[in-house]
Amino acid sequence: MFLIRFLNKGSERSVLVKKNILLSFVLQGISILCSFLLLPITLHYLKSEEYGVWLTISSIITWFNVCDIGIGMGLKNKLGEALAVENYELGKKYVSVTYAIFSMIMIGLLAVFIPINFFLNWNSILNISTLSNSELASTVLIVVVFFCLSFIMKTIGIILAANQRNSIGSMMGVISSVTSLLVIWLLTVLVPPSLKYIALVFSSTPVFVSFLGSIYLFNGRYKRIKPNIHSVDLTYAKNLVSLSMKFFVLQVSSIIVFTTANMIITQTIGPKDVTVYNICFKYFNIVTLAFNLLLGPMWPAYTNAYALGDFKWIANGIKRTQILWSLSSVGTIILLVISPFVYKVWIGNEVIIPINLSIAMAVYVIIGNWNNIYAQMLAGVGKVKLSIINSIFNALLFIPLSIWLSKSLGVIGVTVAMTLTILTSTFWQPIQSYRIINGTAKGIWNK
Repeated sequence: MFLIRFLNKGSERSVLVKKNILLSFVLQGISILCSFLLLPITLHYLKSEEYGVWLTISSIITWFNVCDIGIGMGLKNKLGEALAVENYELGKKYVSVTYAIFSMIMIGLLAVFIPINFFLNWNSILNISTLSNSELASTVLIVVVFFCLSFIMKTIGIILAANQRNSIGSMMGVISSVTSLLVIWLLTVLVPPSLKYIALVFSSTPVFVSFLGSIYLFNGRYKRIKPNIHSVDLTYAKNLVSLSMKFFVLQVSSIIVFTTANMIITQTIGPKDVTVYNICFKYFNIVTLAFNLLLGPMWPAYTNAYALGDFKWIANGIKRTQILWSLSSVGTIILLVISPFVYKVWIGNEVIIPINLSIAMAVYVIIGNWNNIYAQMLAGVGKVKLSIINSIFNALLFIPLSIWLSKSLGVIGVTVAMTLTILTSTFWQPIQSYRIINGTAKGIWNK
């Protein structure tokens, strides 16, 4: 069979990448389907304004991901290098110290957040008066508590990525999505509309799935790197943090650019337009998710190839992903053409999505996917200094630009601002990547 021959052709690294991509693609397709089914169900269960509030709360909580200080990305590289040379004892130390650091950070976060939560004016922060401040505070508390648990549990996903087993992580995501879909549907049938119930379901499901998955994997495939208290060595934390801090700056800048959009729309236009923006974003994000799914196994594969000096494989990997980018761009244009019909079938007349917003989002997706080809490679080989400088510039540019454009163009202005911001990476990233591959990267190009 052609497919089997194709999957088994090439080096062990290439075969593993192809198999992970195929399986992850199928599984992610199921997750995307669940996500699309969840949106109209949740939107029907809650009012449009309350759904916009939920989306804004989710965006605010995403800011807490900076507590990771880049350690997750650092672990992906360090563990990937250790597994490449089969140094399982070193891998175990890195895994153990990561769990320890994440646990201490989250305990500290809860100790600070819980006492001040009910003193915050969430009605003002979220720009809504139809819900009481106490209900909003309770909802946010639920989300924060489960976020802290999921923050610790996400380590298993990083381990899977470092070992080029992204498809297993995708399987866990599918289980979470299907479970959430079933429970939310039951809520619509059995329980009156409640923002707190929505928050509880969406926040808790991934935690339980990751917890059970961790127990299974650490007693099976990853028994040799199973974390324990005796393997927590803070000298390895220093090595991990030195690399992680580079990724931390990238992470903060990315969060500023991609998660403040909901808050800016809420404050400059209103919560209802958050729903409009997110429906459009979710629709075109199909392409981004699919493309990132294809690129997902490339990061650890680049790390593995770089550790072994296989630059030819890295160059071929970029060429293949460029072909995939061309196909994804065609797919984005097709989605744009059929978008009015899809919106009509998907959400009916409850929310109207302007065609100009869809055009702006399509352009953003095409440019963003191009940038990600090279961002994955540079992150995989740990050469991110230029990326850090660029990301700081992007973060400083995005907020004032998006506020200004949203006031003049409405919700479309935020998408235009995002596009203009990421455009800065489009030209220099390919230059740095090819210099590294050809051995001509000097100075800042090689840092």
